[in-house]
Amino acid sequence: GFGNLLVVRSDMDADLAYKIVKALFDNKDKLEAAHQIAKQLTLKTAVQSAGLPRHAGAAKYFKEQGALK
Repeated sequence: GFGNLLVVRSDMDADLAYKIVKALFDNKDKLEAAHQIAKQLTLKTAVQSAGLPRHAGAAKYFKEQGALK
């Protein structure tokens, strides 16, 4: 299978990281139109461990969506 990983610097502004993740999910239909692999992107798959720490801004979004505790 294929996976996607968005990597940012740890010192990226948390609000910006949050907005990027939110924009990805708010526009998932456009991502899917661009490439069918985007259909595999779900909140569940997005929070699966990639062996890297999760940015605080991304974690905030996933917690709000109920994907993280």
